[in-house]
Amino acid sequence: AASGEPEVKKAKTDGDSYYKVIDGVKYDRGLLDMVERFAADGQVGYPEAKKLWADAQDGNKLTDIERATLKYAMETYKFTDKAANFLKVYLEAGTHSSYYKLIDGKKYDRELLEAAEKYAADGQISKAEAKALLEDAADGKGITGTEKDTLEYALEKLKFTPKAKEYMEGQLKSAEPKSYYKIIDGVK
Repeated sequence: AASGEPEVKKAKTDGDSYYKVIDGVKYDRGLLDMVERFAADGQVGYPEAKKLWADAQDGNKLTDIERATLKYAMETYKFTDKAANFLKVYLEAGTHSSYYKLIDGKKYDRELLEAAEKYAADGQISKAEAKALLEDAADGKGITGTEKDTLEYALEKLKFTPKAKEYMEGQLKSAEPKSYYKIIDGVK
């Protein structure tokens, strides 16, 4: 390891440098090689995109170089629409520090919306995933108004299976948003 790279990183690339420099930018050589193999048939498909994501998260966290490598791959190689959407959603999730996401002037719960987008990245949200979203929303003392708005926005904008949609709509009708304030005689 005269190059100063960790043995773990060198082992992954059979002695080559862990990085590949293209136009002065460092990329993850192993990930690039993987993309090239996957794209050899003309395009990278959804199952292959999932493998790329899993490989990129080898340390259970995406480094800036791994993120740049996946973005470069998406710009350089052909991906199916489903594969490109999957990586786009996963690359964007968790990169923002604000608790809320503002869309058309309305506040939504960023973490809850990103979870819904991740579930929808494979094409649609299942009933089990809809239940998980509701559980996430009811994390405090029930579902807040913002969380309810977020779930309603997800229902409107993302694809749910018929059973998931029916379940979510039913749960949202019965869930009265909780406020931190108690209203007594019409006053907070």
